[in-house]
Amino acid sequence: MIKKTNIFVALATLLLAAMALAACSKEETKMPSGTISDFRVLALDFTKSLAARDYPKAYAMTSQEYRKKISVDHLRTRFETIVPLDWGPIGPIQVGETMTTWPGKKSSDLGWACVSIGGNMYSEAIILIVTLDNGEQKIREVEFGRP
Repeated sequence: MIKKTNIFVALATLLLAAMALAACSKEETKMPSGTISDFRVLALDFTKSLAARDYPKAYAMTSQEYRKKISVDHLRTRFETIVPLDWGPIGPIQVGETMTTWPGKKSSDLGWACVSIGGNMYSEAIILIVTLDNGEQKIREVEFGRP
């Protein structure tokens, strides 16, 4: 017999994951075919590296501008503030809303993405700006926590 508590926990987990995904899944701005996936892939890879606690790998995906302001240790601290070490299993990780135009966009910016991070008890999200940095796609800015 399944305990009511287990069903409640499972339903609460699903609800929280849906809420985080919904926070990232407002109307998606369309880009010309072949370019939207590029910055979305980097946003997803960056978030997956953070979730795997591979901070040096995630940090290597950041722009020179970002690295001038934020150290790898500060990146780790900021991520672990929203996804602590005792979080439990992480997933799913999904790219939600994306944009190619927004206030404050720089000419080198390719896209803005909201990436949801699922968990057992609640979910989180990060907002990323992907830019061209010396001809390579890099993360220019990261906002930690659900919008």
